[in-house]
Amino acid sequence: MFGKIRSAVDALKATARALDPACIDGHDAAALFDAVSEGERVCGAMKALLARRIEETKVWRESGHRSAAHWIADATGETVGAAGRTLATAQALEVLPETDAAFRAGRLSPTQAAEITSTAGVDPAAEADLWDAAGSTSVKGLRDRCRQVRAGAEADDRAWARRLHVERRAYAGPIPRGSTGSKRAWRLTRVPASARRGRHISTASSATPAAPASGSCAPPTRPTPSLSWPPKGRASRSRCV
Repeated sequence: MFGKIRSAVDALKATARALDPACIDGHDAAALFDAVSEGERVCGAMKALLARRIEETKVWRESGHRSAAHWIADATGETVGAAGRTLATAQALEVLPETDAAFRAGRLSPTQAAEITSTAGVDPAAEADLWDAAGSTSVKGLRDRCRQVRAGAEADDRAWARRLHVERRAYAGPIPRGSTGSKRAWRLTRVPASARRGRHISTASSATPAAPASGSCAPPTRPTPSLSWPPKGRASRSRCV
């Protein structure tokens, strides 16, 4: 594997040295540009996959780097942020085999692969739609489409959170500790909507503990005394002179 890649890189170097754009027709230049761009995308996919392996094996520690992203940034001349995105893309490809195959085949650029993987991780059902967007629109169009998909997924998450909030339940009464005979009933009650909105409501009907069963040793529940101010019979705060 290493020998094949080394030979291919040497051949590309020789081709680059011999390249004279002035001697090439415009149509031929466009065709060569497409071929070189495809090779660049394939190399980008290989770089991402190898970067992921470098991160997994922790080989970057041997050179004293702070992280795998710092090692990759030094090796490629890119920024640490760009190296981090490469690692994130490679990690996401592990659960997106079809996008991984398209990336290896040179049909996706590293930028397109990063957008698709970050969005398909949120909504896997949109993966095929994002491929179509990558092949029919610009990078800006793909990013817009990814933002739409992520916004829809976030809206679904918020709706799910609201349903969970509305349907949540609270336990009233003490938590039993293995014995049910000497404890109040551990009852499941719905939280009223007005209480969830921060309003004070009377919970006398729902929070009043159930009467202990006959034969139970639970002590009777004392009624809560009503408080009033000032208390009856207390002298005035003013002193007599």
